[in-house]
Amino acid sequence: MIDEAIELPQVGECCTISGGRWYSFYDDVTIDWGSALDVDHMVSVPAARA
Repeated sequence: MIDEAIELPQVGECCTISGGRWYSFYDDVTIDWGSALDVDHMVSVPAARA
C-alpha cells in the first residue's frame, strides 16, 4: 500500500497505517483512508536476466 500511495501514510505498531492518500485509476477515485482499501494479492515481477 505504501508503494501505491500518492501521499505517504504514517506506519505504526504492527504495521497499522494512518493518514495517506491513494488514487484508483480504474474508477477515477481518490481515497483518503487506508481502511477503505483491500489488499487482494501481490504479483511478483521476475528478475531481469543479465
